[in-house]
Amino acid sequence: MAHMEDSAKEGRFADLRSDERIPFELPSGAVMKLYQPGGTVVTHLIHPRNLSRMGMSFLHGSYVHTNSRCELYLRTFKNQTAVIEGIIMWCRHVHGRVHEVGTNFTNPIAMSAFVKSLPESHATDLRQALSPLNQRLLYVEDCGDDRELLAF
Repeated sequence: MAHMEDSAKEGRFADLRSDERIPFELPSGAVMKLYQPGGTVVTHLIHPRNLSRMGMSFLHGSYVHTNSRCELYLRTFKNQTAVIEGIIMWCRHVHGRVHEVGTNFTNPIAMSAFVKSLPESHATDLRQALSPLNQRLLYVEDCGDDRELLAF
């Protein structure tokens, strides 16, 4: 993972970030609804890596087209689900089938809802109401590609 951080700082995507990102991991992953070119809508399990007020990067098991619209379903530390709309800004190959994907949120999020202890630089966090998700999700995985992503 350290080599991913180094290459991300040096890579062509580093200039796209407008806010400082902090490490953000969800061991069980998160759900993303992706609106692909051509009109297909698919749902994926993703693994967040870092988070900022205006974006997030995550690991995914295949290439994701840039400029695709997405909805990210993230759990707050108070165990609520927030639906966050965004756009895929970049996608880079990491290893095997694993890709790192960067998103830009449509609206800023309240970092304090997702991270219990924020660095001092995020002390002036914007407050934003979360959209509750009143549904449950059971994820059962029989796809070898997704198991490989989870193991990574």
